[in-house]
Amino acid sequence: LVRFLFGFPFAVLFAALAWAFTPHGGLNATGAFWSVAITGAVTQVLATAALLSAMKRSGFAVGTAWQQSSMPLTAVLGWLAFGDGLSPIAWIGAAVTTLGLAALALPDALKADGKNRLAGAVFGLLSGLFFGYSLNAYRHANLILSPGAPLLGATATVAITQAGQSLALAGILAWRQPAALRAVIAGWRGSLTAGFCGASASACWLLALGIAPAATVRAVGVVEAPMAALAGR
Repeated sequence: LVRFLFGFPFAVLFAALAWAFTPHGGLNATGAFWSVAITGAVTQVLATAALLSAMKRSGFAVGTAWQQSSMPLTAVLGWLAFGDGLSPIAWIGAAVTTLGLAALALPDALKADGKNRLAGAVFGLLSGLFFGYSLNAYRHANLILSPGAPLLGATATVAITQAGQSLALAGILAWRQPAALRAVIAGWRGSLTAGFCGASASACWLLALGIAPAATVRAVGVVEAPMAALAGR
């Protein structure tokens, strides 16, 4: 909720700026757009929930290792569900990236006991599946909403989906854990930075998805791994 709620004002600002600087910028919010945007937003939340469940049951290493299944699943789902074909070299690149992620993550994951390893595998694979579909859905929402203007499509899609995610998650917390919702709102100062970074990252992801297949974007996006290591260091 913090990521979506406090990112929403920045997402609206980014969309407004893109609208102002896009000549003849129109938005094609058809039924096809709403179907893929909503499923993309829902599967993104489900992917995060599955990843957190994997980490809770099996630890960070196990959950993260199996979540990397989103790399090949993004390629396969993009081909099966949306007809996004990749060149042979792109398929090879996706395979090499997947092997590299497995080499980094699996050794620690395999140290877990059998029961925890199984739970981590199940929820991690679910997370990878949902993330893989979400990336492809967001790509096609962008392409439908603003053909020929990927920056406007990206920022508008982020603003629209974050509004829905914020309302849905806030409503669930208000119903199930009102104290947690009050704590989220009370911590707004510290959360604005996370919101800004989250909205900026989402806008960049969707811009990339508007100009290249999701599997290619996901493969290049693993640059976040060394960057996260450097930031943590």
